[in-house]
Amino acid sequence: MGLLPSTSKIFPIDISKLPPDKYTATIIATDEEDNAFALNVELEVKND
Repeated sequence: MGLLPSTSKIFPIDISKLPPDKYTATIIATDEEDNAFALNVELEVKND
């Protein structure tokens, strides 16, 4: 399944069970031609 140009899709990731801390994550996506794209992100989980 692919996306058309100028469109987007949301893929929720449940992080509710992670303890409060600072994290780094890498998000990897591939397309139908097996090209890979990656994004490094930093996030901080806090107690509310």
